[in-house]
Amino acid sequence: MTRERDRQLQAFLMELLDDSVSQILAHEDAERFLQWVTHEVIHRGRMEPGLFDSDDEAISLATNFGRGIWNAFPLPGNGFRPQPLATPGRNEACPCGSGRKFKVCCGHGPAPPGLDSGSIWPFLIRKLQGEVLDAVIAANLIPAAALIGVAMDYKDASRPKLAVKLLEPLFDDPLRHRDEDGEFAFDLLLGLYDDLGWSKKKADRLERIIAKAGRSPLRAGARQRLAAIRMDEGDIAGSWEFFKLAQRDDPNAPSLGLLEVQLLLAQGKPDVASDRARFWVRRLRSLGYPETEGALPLLEQVVHDPGRALGELGIEIAGGAGARLLDWLDRVSDRALPNYRVTDEPSNIIGDDDRDFETTLADRLRELGVPDANVSDVIADMDIPDEPAELPLPESESNYLLAPASVQSMELDWHEVFPLGKPFSVNLLGPDDDVWSPAAEDEWMAYLETNEEAFDSLDILDDLANAVQAHEQSLMTGFEELLLQPLLRRALAIVQSAVSDSARLAWVCMENRPALRCLVNLMFLEERMGNECAMFDIAEQVLALNPDDNHGLRNMIINDRLRRHDDLGAARLAEEYPADLNPDIAYGHALALFRLARMEEADAAIQGAVSDLPKIPRYLLAKRLRKPKLDPVGVRMGGDDQAWLYRQEMRDVWEATPGAFDWLKVHRPA
Repeated sequence: MTRERDRQLQAFLMELLDDSVSQILAHEDAERFLQWVTHEVIHRGRMEPGLFDSDDEAISLATNFGRGIWNAFPLPGNGFRPQPLATPGRNEACPCGSGRKFKVCCGHGPAPPGLDSGSIWPFLIRKLQGEVLDAVIAANLIPAAALIGVAMDYKDASRPKLAVKLLEPLFDDPLRHRDEDGEFAFDLLLGLYDDLGWSKKKADRLERIIAKAGRSPLRAGARQRLAAIRMDEGDIAGSWEFFKLAQRDDPNAPSLGLLEVQLLLAQGKPDVASDRARFWVRRLRSLGYPETEGALPLLEQVVHDPGRALGELGIEIAGGAGARLLDWLDRVSDRALPNYRVTDEPSNIIGDDDRDFETTLADRLRELGVPDANVSDVIADMDIPDEPAELPLPESESNYLLAPASVQSMELDWHEVFPLGKPFSVNLLGPDDDVWSPAAEDEWMAYLETNEEAFDSLDILDDLANAVQAHEQSLMTGFEELLLQPLLRRALAIVQSAVSDSARLAWVCMENRPALRCLVNLMFLEERMGNECAMFDIAEQVLALNPDDNHGLRNMIINDRLRRHDDLGAARLAEEYPADLNPDIAYGHALALFRLARMEEADAAIQGAVSDLPKIPRYLLAKRLRKPKLDPVGVRMGGDDQAWLYRQEMRDVWEATPGAFDWLKVHRPA
């Protein structure tokens, strides 16, 4: 049989199997079912020329395939257990009704695929309804592997609630699946809870499994999940605790190796992660794990490049979402930098084109990040003059960072295919539209793959950074380094090649926002990667470019300068913002002047700071202090929460400055 004919026959039989399940459920009559199968195979076979050489061949396959289905079928009328037919002897009459002996008739006919109850259950699960299905699952009649397979199909088909319905009973009392299958099913269930946003249900399930499962792969998996959650929260110590508990439950679990190297990478220890990956490779090989699947190949990659290996694992977990972007980044990484230019004139002022003012205004509001659904309401609430002026320019002097004309033209086409809008105001993340759905990703990736010049566009780099941060695996160790870092570092290189030390890129100018947002995103990425020096270096660059400081970077910068004993730089920074009532600036200015021994100025600065923010001295001077209730919405200016946060950030610097506390006591409120 040719490969094409074999493929055609397999598809034919799978369709027939699905219909056979419905037929048996309707009647549970073996004779009637076998007659139906013979008729269907002959009839359908004649509609697919070349599938069978003759009707005899079709009848032979129908007989063997039909009996195989019946013999493996979990019959509802028999307690969902098979009720197989007797196998005919070699010299007995063939059950097909030909009158010949079985051995010379269907006994040597075409062999259908092997069937057992496990093969039937996935088809049967989809046919059972409501209370019947619930009862069968509760009675533990369905193999766990079948439930897992169907649940995965439902997940892939974006029907997570149906998948949850299949899996949850596996973990009700009494627990019956504590082995590797149970651990896999439980991990799948927790992932579905994440998809649905059911965080409390997830937490309750984890707590219950740990309490009830005993030492088993199931409990080990639950503890690994908790370790991963702690790691995502930044609690590395707590994550290690759960790792060690999971290791006691199932010391040879391959997933433990992956978790350990993730933790080590999160701690900024790539060399140790590589060494531990090498250890796990040796261990798994000695235990006989397959070389080409599962954790072992990934751990081998970690040995050579830990960050990239774990980032690629995130892509794999997400069903491949992001793989094409990674390939594209590898392909365009060596492109020369584009020739952006810094000008004194914007590229697009409202009212300078042929469109009516409100249409142009609507476009500008979308550029600002206002969702499409809200644009008309915003315009309706605006007091628009009869003769509208140009878009207001920044209060401070500004330049405009403009892309080459070819790049600007390409950006217009890009926005036709890319589904995410720009983040609103100074937010770093935009709308949560499903940019990674297969259809959406295919459309915008197809554009990138045919336009390598897109890597030259700050506007497109900004959009792609937004997309990467919206990816479901964006928090996984190594993922941002793999996909986000090259985008943002490309943006930094473009900006640095185009601007001079004297350039000013005000945030209020739309042309400048992609560049500034990329730099701020890179700053926070460097922080997450543990690169504090790089983080503060970028923050200084952003503040120099945009002294209006819409992102509030001056607070962290002045604190960093004080920590580095750059007291003159701290004082000069504070003097650029004389009306700033943030404690970092007001009290930081006073401390910098004190350390510079400019006491007359220092006394005036501290008196003004205490007058405006009188609660700060108490919070700085007290050795022990009860943490106040923090406002979940924001920080109250002059409130206890603001004073507490400043204490947390800078008390150690004040305390380490000789005489600073005694000086502050003199000026504290009575």
